[in-house]
Amino acid sequence: AYEQRFLREARALARLNHPNIITVFDFGKTQGLFYFVMEYVKGIPITDYCDQAKLSIEQRLRLLISVCQAVQHAHLKGIIHRDLKPSNILVCLFDGEPIVKVIDFGLAKAIHQPLTEHTLFTAHGMMVGTPAYMSPEQAEFNNLDVDTRTGVFSLGVVLYELLTGT
Repeated sequence: AYEQRFLREARALARLNHPNIITVFDFGKTQGLFYFVMEYVKGIPITDYCDQAKLSIEQRLRLLISVCQAVQHAHLKGIIHRDLKPSNILVCLFDGEPIVKVIDFGLAKAIHQPLTEHTLFTAHGMMVGTPAYMSPEQAEFNNLDVDTRTGVFSLGVVLYELLTGT
């Protein structure tokens, strides 16, 4: 069951093709261990970058729009990230321009597969995700109706943090 789930989710992640989402090049199993081969992204969390670069509100919003476009692409491909937070949204400089990369789809959930307690919690009572950025429905123990709205909620929390610093 775990192997099938890993392969199903790896295939779904490999279908993501967006300049603001980390690229998955390959995946599989070797010597009994599963692996992903992904693009190397050398960047810093979006909140840190915005503060260090002293970006204006407009510049911060432009970066977040790129994040929203990336998340929308994932949603259209049937993937919910489930752990959107500043440390999973990195900013890298390419030719002097800031580029956003959404990373760490390790907690991603394929929308079109059945949701069960086994896919939403790592073990009995162990939540998947980061509580400070979770939507209320994701934070509930029986969160079987988690859908794309949970990512939108998390983006709202990131936006709040980008604008207020808290």
